Amino acid sequence: MATRLFIVGRDYLDLMARCVDQALLALSRNQPYLLTWSAAVKSVQPRDLAFFFKSGKDLPGLFAAGRVVEAEPVHRLNKYPDCTDYSNAYTCEFHKKNPTVLIQLSSVARLDCPFPEERLVASGFDRSKYRSGSEMKDTDAERLKFAWHSYCHLIGGGGVEQLQKQPAPQKVLKGFDSLKPGPMNR
Repeated sequence: MATRLFIVGRDYLDLMARCVDQALLALSRNQPYLLTWSAAVKSVQPRDLAFFFKSGKDLPGLFAAGRVVEAEPVHRLNKYPDCTDYSNAYTCEFHKKNPTVLIQLSSVARLDCPFPEERLVASGFDRSKYRSGSEMKDTDAERLKFAWHSYCHLIGGGGVEQLQKQPAPQKVLKGFDSLKPGPMNR
């Protein structure tokens, strides 16, 4: 099971803002939220951990996490003879030239309050090493898991449904600074 980073550029922020609003509502009602997202790589597998990262100059950072899920058999890309090398995660839908995968989001923060990229950089994470959907190195994956889990815990007491009630970013980040660094931050 791999950890993947899906990067959301400015061209897709309006779409993602609507998805985030829908996800926050669904999760607050203990309902699943599935997101279809393009994957330019062929290696995505069901159960891979997926992080979403908002790029750009305006508040870049992590804002969602979830797991890749299997597409329904009737919608799987690998049912076509020339696409058998794709896993059951890929759907028949394409965005531009890229196939899409289904991701069930488990935790979401508002786009105006992501876990800041500068904090990830300070922990040694370099997002520029990855293209959207690519598998992350274990050390980077552990940095993201630690950062996201800690951030979600500070924002909502660990509960996904409370992430929409986030305090001001400054207060959250002061709390994050007080956490003891894990082995990956040494």
